[in-house]
Amino acid sequence: MKNDVYTQSDLRRFNILTTDYVLNLEPGDFFAVLDLKAEARRCLRAFFTFNDGRRIMSTVHWWQCYLGIYDIPSGSRVKLHYDKNSHGEVYLTAVERLHGTVLSSNESAAADSIFRGLPLTPQEEGETT
Repeated sequence: MKNDVYTQSDLRRFNILTTDYVLNLEPGDFFAVLDLKAEARRCLRAFFTFNDGRRIMSTVHWWQCYLGIYDIPSGSRVKLHYDKNSHGEVYLTAVERLHGTVLSSNESAAADSIFRGLPLTPQEEGETT
């Protein structure tokens, strides 16, 4: 996946599938990889794969200064902190990039194939396991 912030039109045009991503409903700290960034109305949607394999979508807003996600390259490993608000809703409150941990180009190519719903090539399959 390239390190761009996609628009909704880009997601459709490039057939980037995000339907496997769900909201995180648990407060706490989590380690993850930033898979993709996409602009939405008045917010940025960030797509993560948690260390336990869950695929999570979180929104961040201008009043949060987007938690610095615009400056974090896709493929970076991050530590995420989720809090519960007074209404009991869980939301992302902090993102810390774990420096020096960006996916290799082969791992990134494999992630790109998965997003586009394409099967992995034998080379990508062998190099990501």
